[in-house]
Amino acid sequence: MGRFVFYNPHGYWYKRTAYAHFHPQLPTYKKYQWIWDYFYKKDKYIYVYINDYETTLQGSGRKNFWKWALLNGINPLKVKLIPTIKDLNPTDIVFLFQLGNLNLQYDPFLPPVKNIEELASCRAYKVMHLTHYGYHGKIAAQYTKSAKIDLFIAESNLAKHSKIFQYYYPWYARDVFVLPFIIENRFRYLQHYDKRKNKAVATGQVLYAPNNLYEDFGIKYLHPMRKLILDNDEKLSSIIDSHIIKYNPKSEYSSPNNKKTFFHLLVQKTLTSQKTYCIRFFFKMLLAYAKLLRTQKIKAYDYDIVALLNQYKMVVHGKECMDLPPISAFEGMACGCALISEQDGFYEDLGFEEGVSYIATDGTLADLKNKIEFFRNRPDLLEQIAENGRKKTLEINSCDYMANLITYCTHEILKKNENNF
Repeated sequence: MGRFVFYNPHGYWYKRTAYAHFHPQLPTYKKYQWIWDYFYKKDKYIYVYINDYETTLQGSGRKNFWKWALLNGINPLKVKLIPTIKDLNPTDIVFLFQLGNLNLQYDPFLPPVKNIEELASCRAYKVMHLTHYGYHGKIAAQYTKSAKIDLFIAESNLAKHSKIFQYYYPWYARDVFVLPFIIENRFRYLQHYDKRKNKAVATGQVLYAPNNLYEDFGIKYLHPMRKLILDNDEKLSSIIDSHIIKYNPKSEYSSPNNKKTFFHLLVQKTLTSQKTYCIRFFFKMLLAYAKLLRTQKIKAYDYDIVALLNQYKMVVHGKECMDLPPISAFEGMACGCALISEQDGFYEDLGFEEGVSYIATDGTLADLKNKIEFFRNRPDLLEQIAENGRKKTLEINSCDYMANLITYCTHEILKKNENNF
């Protein structure tokens, strides 16, 4: 095998972005950090290709990347930059996310012409992650087709389980490679089952689905089951403790305390008087630290999620409307909760069994209530399902899925190169 190359990794999927370091109220997406860390810890060098066209960022790609690397404590001596897209070989694997390179979660969304051209001309084997692939549906699918991506990966075999994927990507005539979530080690079983509340817990936000999903499928919310629970909070209060909140961009994340300290004012004044880039960057880091010190958490999220999950025997986490499982489902099972979710096939593909290692619901209010009441009255069966789900989640966490992906890609590269001769 050749090199495993990260394509514009300094967007928001692996580590905190450089911009977020200076604005601590912004979110950090940690659910794919493990992919970067896998190669960073395992290999002598980590290979990266950078251009100026990452769709969530502006300015020089390399300057943005080195800011990101420095702020996240990445050793620059371990990083090998690929000079140009032409320097990638047919035996190399290029890994990218669709969102941030060929798609964007928000509008306005300008066509990523340069990325499409580069990827289409790239000789390496191109692997693309499909998280949130439903945004801009048909347009993003067309851009992806034009970029000549070789392999799609996601947490579910969307080609098999998703009508939405099949609608937008009818030209993709193979399976989507399943790369499950690898959860953080902090999600653990801490409280004995007998001491837990004989109820379910539900967490998360209710967000609107992309406009195109509403237009094409009538889907209004990104996580329909969360909306169901939020709308019926009082009716379900005896069996579900809901921590679900409605999305509000003004209060979604941590909010800064507006009271500025003398240190903050001094750094800001020094920053405006400096012209040298390195000095300005140093003082920007100090300013970010000052902001972090005065950041306050929103009350709705001011709780320890691991401790919360360990208080309950069950957790309810429905799928994302794009037919993908949420990482929170696996986090809940790792903490010893029996998972209640839709039966869409992706749990079975990972080795879970309905009624054995998780509880299936058809997504209606009546069925959700019936399932919780049924298992509440069968504590021994419920505890066994929770334990089976926890063991299966830990088994998934211990598997080397990246090695499986690399092996699969290597075989595909050999077949592709043989066909070219």
